[in-house]
Amino acid sequence: MPAMTSFVAGLGDFFAGFGLVLRVGSIRKWAIIPMVLNALLFGVLAVLVFLYADNAVDWMMGQSRSSWGSFWHVVLQVLVIVAGLTAVVVLTLVLSSLIAAPFYTKLAEATLLHLTGRQIADSGPLWKIAIKTIFQEAGKLAIFIGVQAVLFGIGLVPLVGQIIAGGVTFLLLAFQFADYSLEAYGYGLADRYKFTMQNPGRSLGFGCGAFLTTIVPLMGIFTAPAAVAGAARMVVRLKGENVR
Repeated sequence: MPAMTSFVAGLGDFFAGFGLVLRVGSIRKWAIIPMVLNALLFGVLAVLVFLYADNAVDWMMGQSRSSWGSFWHVVLQVLVIVAGLTAVVVLTLVLSSLIAAPFYTKLAEATLLHLTGRQIADSGPLWKIAIKTIFQEAGKLAIFIGVQAVLFGIGLVPLVGQIIAGGVTFLLLAFQFADYSLEAYGYGLADRYKFTMQNPGRSLGFGCGAFLTTIVPLMGIFTAPAAVAGAARMVVRLKGENVR
């Protein structure tokens, strides 16, 4: 499949996830609690940004506050709030993957069942999944943060650095959301990374859709559950299974 066609197909997989969550009750029931958790996370973190934005500006301006004037103080405060809310969106997405992992596992399994008509896996009760996934998700979170720290430096290089940083981020997001379905198929961690890298065009398209939707205000609340469902669709199609 040509690279651009694969990229567009990945975008289609991502956005199809929203339709699956909205239309299919067996999938939607596992998406509701993560959405509530995401909303609470976003709300708490956003309130903290607004509460401490003024203190952050005072700290940055230090003793020179009076020389800056009130106008520039307000400008800097707005910039701090915008930067803070952007960070909140990304942090909400990352933390939800840790907190809501058991629900995402069940959501992926429900989506695979709906799409294929057969039970791919049954991971058991939520408490059992939580025990199993907490260390795995924490490890993935540490890797994600470490890679993003490196990419921040690479992204400072005009154009080329930003393209590289964006591409790696898209691939990481595709892996993050496809991971639940790939695990249901019995893939080990290394094979799950390999699966993502062996389908770069589709993974880049999927990750691009996830990233662009996440940075839209409040959409991050709904993005993760829909992305898990959309990634299940992507995995099923890449494996060549018949989709109902």
